[in-house]
Amino acid sequence: MRYLLVFIGCLQLCGICFAQNREKVTKANDFYTITGKITDKSTGKPLSTVSIYITGINKGAVSDANGLYQISPVSRGSYEIRYSFIGYKEVTRYIQLSAPATLNVSMEESFIELESVTVSPGIINIAATTPTVSTLSSKEIFLSPNFAKDINRTLRVIPGFANNDISAKPRIRGGHWNETATYIDNFEIYEPYHFEEADGLASIFNTDYAREIKISTGGYPAKFTDKMSGIIEVKTPDYVSKNQVSASIDFLNATLYGKMRINDKTNLLYGFRRGYLDLLMNTSDAETKISPIYYDIWCKVNYQLNQTNLLSLNFLNAKNDFHLKTINDHSQNTYFHNIKNNNFGWLNWKWLPNSNYYALTTMGYQDLYASSVNHFIQSITPENIDKRFGQIFILTQNHLWNIGSKHSMEFGLELKEFKTYYGFNETRYDLYNSTPNNIRIDTINVDSQINGFTFASFIQDTWTITKKIVILPGIRISKQSYSNGWNISPRLAAKAEIIKNLNLKIAYGIYYQPDNFEKLKSFEGQQTPLAISSKCIHYTSSLDYSLVNTNFKVDVYFKDYPRLSDDFRYDVYYRLINIDKGFDTKSGKSKGIEFTMRHKYGKDNILTVSYAWAKNTIRNSLNQETNRDFDRRNSITINSIQNLPRNWSFSFLWMFYSGTTYTPYNIAFIGKTNDGQEMFFYETQMKNSGRLPSFNNWDFRISKTWYYKKAYMNVYLNVVNLFNRQNITGYGWSSWQNPSGKWYVSNYQNSLNIPRFISPGISITF
Repeated sequence: MRYLLVFIGCLQLCGICFAQNREKVTKANDFYTITGKITDKSTGKPLSTVSIYITGINKGAVSDANGLYQISPVSRGSYEIRYSFIGYKEVTRYIQLSAPATLNVSMEESFIELESVTVSPGIINIAATTPTVSTLSSKEIFLSPNFAKDINRTLRVIPGFANNDISAKPRIRGGHWNETATYIDNFEIYEPYHFEEADGLASIFNTDYAREIKISTGGYPAKFTDKMSGIIEVKTPDYVSKNQVSASIDFLNATLYGKMRINDKTNLLYGFRRGYLDLLMNTSDAETKISPIYYDIWCKVNYQLNQTNLLSLNFLNAKNDFHLKTINDHSQNTYFHNIKNNNFGWLNWKWLPNSNYYALTTMGYQDLYASSVNHFIQSITPENIDKRFGQIFILTQNHLWNIGSKHSMEFGLELKEFKTYYGFNETRYDLYNSTPNNIRIDTINVDSQINGFTFASFIQDTWTITKKIVILPGIRISKQSYSNGWNISPRLAAKAEIIKNLNLKIAYGIYYQPDNFEKLKSFEGQQTPLAISSKCIHYTSSLDYSLVNTNFKVDVYFKDYPRLSDDFRYDVYYRLINIDKGFDTKSGKSKGIEFTMRHKYGKDNILTVSYAWAKNTIRNSLNQETNRDFDRRNSITINSIQNLPRNWSFSFLWMFYSGTTYTPYNIAFIGKTNDGQEMFFYETQMKNSGRLPSFNNWDFRISKTWYYKKAYMNVYLNVVNLFNRQNITGYGWSSWQNPSGKWYVSNYQNSLNIPRFISPGISITF
């Protein structure tokens, strides 16, 4: 380990020195000047203060009053040049530079979205084209080592997120995964994961499609949905400057992404992804056959009526075919086969009647379908059925009104009508509550159809008191047809500049989260949503200090859950691996501190170091306290992105985290049922009263890009779990039968982490 750290340190030092000395070894006659003029496409008038940036070499310019610009010196080679200006569509040009060049550009007006000032702490933007000391760039986070092209998996570099190697579902600051809402272009996506029944192996949206991502980890304002832990907002492009197609393939995915400019007002974006996990897993284990087939399709049509009206139509389809079967002697009839097909379609109408008023209307429909046939070790019936159907109609209306220079008022409403069907049928042995003298059998038969609605409205005001103090008061009111009464949620945030470059943010808010009408808990036989919403109170603060090349940020939070439903939910992943009884959770608490340091050096290289400490507990009706799932006390992350000469890039990610919680158990009885069949019964201890060992992991990625006129090719190599660390993720049991027919049972440590995985890939864009 000591030699590896020395090697990586030398590699970073060489990269910095090479970047600084590159120009010194380049011949003087290999440098040229790029000049040009930028004009309005419709009027021909020159445009001043347009930003011009050459990607990859940290050079650029700003056009003058006559629209003229000049960039020098620029060495010989192939470059991508971007022109951006507020109120105009971004323009991209490609050039093979071997002599002085002149590039004149005409830019056309585009729709402008008004944005309010960010006041709340815990909000992270991933938007900038190039990295800064205070903003994560899309290039930085997407080029980090990653198991798959998955938006949620890229977020693990952010402190406060907790998940495991198998799952892409984010657990934010102690909250369960269903306490986080996912939005794509202002539309909340229900069930945004592939293979939710296996703890969500991947999200359903590819990283290629995202223009920017905003993550809210606490203290978010009243305009956001009724979720208690976090918000993930994904935005895709609203316009296309030129036709482009990108295709990539590696060991895990084959993807296709395209942009098509139909005319000046209409453009089309589309994408397709097919995963290859089924091919990998079918060859990895001789005793268990797992075949997870998945794909997703997305397309978006933008139609700009004029500069003040923009229509966007989205369609997203996600399909799974998950088949699991064990073929060892004892569990030869254990199997699970699930087919899932979810469709999403929505229309956004953005209207900007003047420079101070903005309106956004979203109308959408979600069709959710899942059907499985299964048989587990405790099942008596041969084929057990679990079916879900759901239809959700959504209408949201949001407004932003800038009142003078001090007030930015936002208000809106949200209406959802849903129709769901839920059917579950199983007869099984009760492995947890049976004794040698009392063998219990459970029969669960659910046949339920639920129709209803949810409603919410909000109002909030970003009030600039002085140049250094801004406050954000707001209130959210919500109601569900299946819940008791109205939920009133006041929220308040404030931002103050203490001294130059040092900002303090604080926030307080109440968050009511209703039960999930679209996904009931079949393991507990629940037939209708809970009538009482869970409740969480946020107290959050952050201190942010920025220097020229370095940024320091500290976040402190406390979350009180006076009402919380956090019992075991039906999930094939947990049913097969863990012994986990419900805890009858009634309340809980989460608290923590997060520290992040980001340093920018050389040619847009970024080094990020973060540390997070957290404690998450739950209580039941007997006032017993235990740790919550994914209560990970300590986490350390080091993420480095280096842009090397000749279009090479190198990144590595090191993560350390203390072990999560688990429920220890003892096997109390091996006996026979009334009909003479041998069966196993378990006596479990208190939920999450034990803790798994700590774990660390190294990933890295190296890539090379070649440019040829308007096309470029990227070849990359992802290595996940470089040292093949075997993390203990739980404790299970194994059984065998001796020649006389006697059954024996023993404990074993379960390791479901991803082993060392090497994934070369190639992408071509033209």
